[in-house]
Amino acid sequence: MLNLPRWRSKSDREIQIIKAPLLNQQLLARNFLGYHRSQLG
Repeated sequence: MLNLPRWRSKSDREIQIIKAPLLNQQLLARNFLGYHRSQLG
Protein backbone atom coordinates (compact mmCIF):
# COMPACT_ATOMS: atom_id res chain seq x y z
CA MET A 1 0.00 0.00 0.00
CA LEU A 2 2.93 2.34 0.62
CA ASN A 3 3.99 1.99 -3.01
CA LEU A 4 0.58 3.04 -4.32
CA PRO A 5 0.85 6.86 -3.97
CA ARG A 6 4.34 6.88 -5.51
CA TRP A 7 3.15 4.75 -8.43
CA ARG A 8 0.09 6.96 -8.92
CA SER A 9 2.11 10.18 -8.95
CA LYS A 10 4.53 8.60 -11.42
CA SER A 11 1.71 7.47 -13.70
CA ASP A 12 0.07 10.91 -13.46
CA ARG A 13 3.35 12.51 -14.50
CA GLU A 14 3.71 10.09 -17.41
CA ILE A 15 0.11 10.78 -18.46
CA GLN A 16 0.81 14.53 -18.39
CA ILE A 17 3.96 14.02 -20.48
CA ILE A 18 1.93 11.99 -22.98
CA LYS A 19 -1.08 14.33 -22.95
CA ALA A 20 0.78 17.64 -23.23
CA PRO A 21 1.92 17.23 -26.89
CA LEU A 22 -1.54 15.96 -27.88
CA LEU A 23 -3.21 18.98 -26.27
CA ASN A 24 -0.69 21.29 -27.94
CA GLN A 25 -1.43 19.70 -31.32
CA GLN A 26 -5.18 20.20 -30.79
CA LEU A 27 -4.63 23.85 -29.84
CA LEU A 28 -2.36 24.42 -32.84
CA ALA A 29 -4.87 22.77 -35.17
CA ARG A 30 -7.68 24.91 -33.78
CA ASN A 31 -5.62 28.10 -34.12
CA PHE A 32 -4.63 27.08 -37.65
CA LEU A 33 -8.25 26.48 -38.69
CA GLY A 34 -9.41 29.67 -37.01
CA TYR A 35 -6.68 31.66 -38.76
CA HIS A 36 -7.61 30.31 -42.19
CA ARG A 37 -11.30 30.88 -41.54
CA SER A 38 -10.61 34.51 -40.66
CA GLN A 39 -8.47 34.89 -43.80
CA LEU A 40 -11.15 33.36 -46.03
CA GLY A 41 -14.20 34.94 -44.45
